[in-house]
Order: sequence, then C-alpha cells, then structure tokens
Amino acid sequence: MTNGDGSDIRDALQRWVIRVHKDFGVESGSAIVQSLLEECSGCRIRIPSEYELYRRERDCAIRRYFTGQNHEELAIRFSLTVRQVRNILRNE
Repeated sequence: MTNGDGSDIRDALQRWVIRVHKDFGVESGSAIVQSLLEECSGCRIRIPSEYELYRRERDCAIRRYFTGQNHEELAIRFSLTVRQVRNILRNE
C-alpha cells in the first residue's frame, strides 16, 4: 500500500512507533523499536494481515483437534465445509 514513493509505509511505521510508545511507555517502547531496527534494518519484511494470522491459527487448531474421523465435527466447530477441513488437513 504505497503510492510509489514509500510515504504510506513511512506513515504506517510512524503510527506504529507512536502506538508502541503509547502502549508500552516511552522507555520500553523505544527499546522495542530499537530491537526491531537492530534485527531487521535493511530487510524486506512482509507483515501478514490479521485474517492471515487467524487462518494460520485456525488451521493449526484443526490439525491439532483432528482425530482421524472427525471431519464433520471440525467443520461445524470452525464454521467451514467438510471439504475445506479436508483441504486444510491435506495441505499440512
């Protein structure tokens, strides 16, 4: 989500720094930001959407709760079709 000059990304990062300082205090927030910079400076980072994180967690839970025969139960529990559950289990 950038207009070509990176300003959208810079704006998002600035909002994140402000939020980290607000949520964790200036001292702790600065330490968090500094550690991120030390570890990731110069790297390209792709941040997944909340939905992607939710799907990963959901799919892991489906695999964890799978007993070998409970496809339908998992489909109901996670509001999916049996076919979707089978696909998730197949794509481990």
